Amino acid sequence: MTLSSMSVYVIAIFVILLNTSIENMDDKTFVISLKTTKLTITQHSYVKYQISSSNYYIIQSRDIKSIRVDGSSFFWQFEHNRSKARAELKCKLYELKDEIKFSGCKLWFQESPNHPIMNYSIEYTLKLNKNTKYYLMIKIEFMLDSKTHAFTFSMSSSEMTFEGYTQKYYRKLQVDEFIKADLESTDLISDLEQYGGSKWNDSDPSNPSKTNETTNEDDDEVLNTENEGLGTLKLWSCCIF
Repeated sequence: MTLSSMSVYVIAIFVILLNTSIENMDDKTFVISLKTTKLTITQHSYVKYQISSSNYYIIQSRDIKSIRVDGSSFFWQFEHNRSKARAELKCKLYELKDEIKFSGCKLWFQESPNHPIMNYSIEYTLKLNKNTKYYLMIKIEFMLDSKTHAFTFSMSSSEMTFEGYTQKYYRKLQVDEFIKADLESTDLISDLEQYGGSKWNDSDPSNPSKTNETTNEDDDEVLNTENEGLGTLKLWSCCIF
């Protein structure tokens, strides 16, 4: 199994749910209430739909149109204010005893209201631990229906925090490094550390019963590298349309 197995399910992490309520705190942070825990997600990201070598559309975090829950399904929608390019991801979400499971994702993208909707299925299944806080700085690229059509999801600086976590996970790719993903892969990804990165013990400070005496040196390193990632996002922003 290769690094590509991380797949677009990292996108789905932004809105984990099963019988949940979602509070939109601002355009980058969401609090998701699950049955037994809460998940706080802070994101700096963009999605890019490549039509040809010179024609592409980019939709950023500020273009999130809505997040809604319908039963055990999650809908995450983007719309660019000027071009009206739109994208939507729909996934099935299940809350297990110690994990969150994502499966059966559907992705569609529309260049403009005058263009047809392009539909794609994502076959990966991902499980994440409820006891972990995740730091991610990655880019995932899916080749779609040709050598020129591609979908890229980039997280230049994202945190996913389960309430009461007891460990942290950190994964960063280089600026020009991509994870190549396969739409048809049915791989099961059980947590992300199997694809590299670092994990260490560090408890949620908001939960005194689990707080330990670890230092903040690791956190400082993560925050510094996240700021580098934000610079990457701004570079992409200059090239939109």
